[in-house]
Amino acid sequence: MPCYEIRTISVEFKIENIELLKKAIEKINFWSLKNSSDTMAIIRDDNHNRIVIDFKNSKVSSEAYSEKELGARVNQLKQSYSEIVIGEIAKKQKWIQKKISERKFQLQRF
Repeated sequence: MPCYEIRTISVEFKIENIELLKKAIEKINFWSLKNSSDTMAIIRDDNHNRIVIDFKNSKVSSEAYSEKELGARVNQLKQSYSEIVIGEIAKKQKWIQKKISERKFQLQRF
């Protein structure tokens, strides 16, 4: 009998722009992008735990985190990605972006 087991947990994650994802990862202070291609990205946290994002299958997987922990990490990444996307849209449309609360933004056009 083995004295250990490896569990891989995966979560669905859809991404449209890899460059914006890279900015979102950089925004999260304790994560760093270790490897990236058109099909996958590998992220490491401060404890060297790996998270693999598969763009083809829209899946995020990790052997280091439980399903609940990975879900929380993915939610944090989705929030960061959303903030970056909102900022990019505001720049392109020449709108003023105003942060109302932690998760609420207002875009105003002049």
